[in-house]
Amino acid sequence: AASGAWELAERGAFDGDETVVIVNTGSGNKEADVLRSHLMSQGV
Repeated sequence: AASGAWELAERGAFDGDETVVIVNTGSGNKEADVLRSHLMSQGV
């Protein structure tokens, strides 16, 4: 997502005074699996 926004900025897709928000919706999925695995290994 960040590299795509960077590329768009380099192409002039944004004005100089705009705020760009990047949402990475896939990042939380892996963290939940890691936490669940850790808790299960602890007997929780």
